[in-house]
Amino acid sequence: MDLAQEAIHAAIANDWQKAIELNEKIIAHDAANIEAILRLGHAYFESGNTPLSLKFAKKALTIDPDNVLAKRCITKCNVGRDAQPTTRRTNLKAFLEQPGKTRLVKLVRLGEPKILAGLSAGEQLRLTVNSQKVSVETESGHYIGRFPDDIASRIITTKTSHPWAAIKFATPTEVSVVMHED
Repeated sequence: MDLAQEAIHAAIANDWQKAIELNEKIIAHDAANIEAILRLGHAYFESGNTPLSLKFAKKALTIDPDNVLAKRCITKCNVGRDAQPTTRRTNLKAFLEQPGKTRLVKLVRLGEPKILAGLSAGEQLRLTVNSQKVSVETESGHYIGRFPDDIASRIITTKTSHPWAAIKFATPTEVSVVMHED
């Protein structure tokens, strides 16, 4: 397995220190490797080192001024999240789409931007279903947002459905999740 794949696997396993070490090795041999620079910035963010995360996001922008991932990282860093090492679980099924069972849902009535900025793609979520709404929270109980009424109504009325959700995309002002119904 090459270093890039090892770094990706380390990130999936939430082993941010190993991800940092592997991406630094890649950059030592190829200082303009934008993928490794972005992965390094993300790993620093997830490990709680926002200043270094910001540094690498800005470095990525010097190579590719229009890079969306670098801009997103800068936005997350600027929100000022009190970064802590994460222990969140990544749901790899979130990246697989199954026709008729999987849909992308944009959440409404979003929570605090500081919480939203700390979300990562693939992060597994908790759904709380009551008689009129479906709320979405992190596994540690932080409120993220709600499903739109039409989707919530479908979940509430379909008793056989056992939906789960994971983050697809998140910024301090917008959150999309992958929802899967069994």
